[in-house]
Amino acid sequence: MVILLLYIGEYQQPFSKRNYKGFDYQTYLKSKKIYGTVKVSKTEIQEVNRLNSILLLSNKISRNIQQKIKEILPADTEDLLIGILLRKYR
Repeated sequence: MVILLLYIGEYQQPFSKRNYKGFDYQTYLKSKKIYGTVKVSKTEIQEVNRLNSILLLSNKISRNIQQKIKEILPADTEDLLIGILLRKYR
């Protein structure tokens, strides 16, 4: 299932130091490469799509195969076999 969410809000620049030698929230966020925040006022679900049942079945089978391989084989060879058997072409 694919869900597209729409957030409606207002951009807010973070506050800097309020007190002498206080915590500088703006500088902290910049160190994390965050330059502002958004105060969300409304959230809407725009679109909901269901995946094809064949794709769901193939993903379930793929997960089951991976789980069984991980149960049976040692860790150094399980990834190799999963890569060979379940390689996805894009």
